Order: sequence, then structure tokens, then C-alpha cells
Amino acid sequence: MHSAADSIDAAQAQNREAIGTVSVSGVASSPMDMREMLNKKAEEKGATAYQITEARSGDTWHATAELYK
Repeated sequence: MHSAADSIDAAQAQNREAIGTVSVSGVASSPMDMREMLNKKAEEKGATAYQITEARSGDTWHATAELYK
């Protein structure tokens, strides 16, 4: 079993290699759903960490994250 990708902040991201970005969106979901979706996409891309760079909420939400190794 492999570990989940970690959500990190800008300071933690400085010492990591950026490997791309992912975006997720949904309707009427909770912030935990957003993090779970980002985590799943980050893992699929081979990332060990991600930093959320954009997040919008409301009836429909959207989030973008930078991926890191």
C-alpha cells in the first residue's frame, strides 16, 4: 500500500520538483471531497505532494493544484 500525496504550503514546495498541475471541479461537495479528488489525481500522476494554487467555492467549485515529487 502506498501513502497518499501530502497537501503542502508554498514554503514546503520550494525544495521539491514540480511535475505538473491538476484541476478538479464538482457540484455541492464538501472541501474534504475536493481534497480527496486532488489527492487521487496527484497519486495517479506519481506526485508525493501537492499545493492548492486556486480554489473557488459555491454551487459549483473548482480547485487547481501544483504537483510535486
